[in-house]
Amino acid sequence: MDAQSQREKDNLSEVAYRSLINKIVYGEIHMGQTLTETQLIKLLGMSRTPIREALIALETEGLLFRTGRSFSVLFLSAEEIKEMYQVRVILEAEAARLFAKNATEDNLRALAAVLDELRKLNESKNPEPYVLADVSSRFHSTIAAGSGNRYVEKYANDIRLKLRVVRVSLFTSLDRMNDELKEHTEIFQSLKERDSEGAWKKMYEHETKTMQYVIEKVIPRLV
Repeated sequence: MDAQSQREKDNLSEVAYRSLINKIVYGEIHMGQTLTETQLIKLLGMSRTPIREALIALETEGLLFRTGRSFSVLFLSAEEIKEMYQVRVILEAEAARLFAKNATEDNLRALAAVLDELRKLNESKNPEPYVLADVSSRFHSTIAAGSGNRYVEKYANDIRLKLRVVRVSLFTSLDRMNDELKEHTEIFQSLKERDSEGAWKKMYEHETKTMQYVIEKVIPRLV
């Protein structure tokens, strides 16, 4: 396969991936629903190969799981989502506190780069919710990685992955997008100043606000 053909193949897989994510987030495909390649060929109007690659990518991310020859969308009950967010609030706040104490200058530079990327996305017209969610997740995973505690990093990342559909749904709201950027910027400032208690407080407040938004606005749409 030449380079041009490979790029076209990759682009089609990305289109299929994005289409599936959007249909899940906007409720056209429901959590717990079973999907087959044949069904998705008709739904998306695409060939089997890009659809299969998109399904495998989503399986790798934990959003789908294989059931024989078909795939099922991860199902989370309203109670499970609430409980995961309750744990997430604690883990993310502790990760921020530890990052302020333990992070290297390289960790800080990496975090600044992610924040800059998030800022540029917010300034662009109609950014894809799943792209914003992924960059926001990298902001949090970069903090967890710089915390110096592998268990905080592991469990924070595990929960973040399971909540991916919920987190993408957050970024369908312009107000929440703007709030996320403002809150991330404030968190970064505390981390940059090595203010561990301030960083803990800012992150705790940020995650608590996010949890309340999810309970009030996102769960009724998804579950």
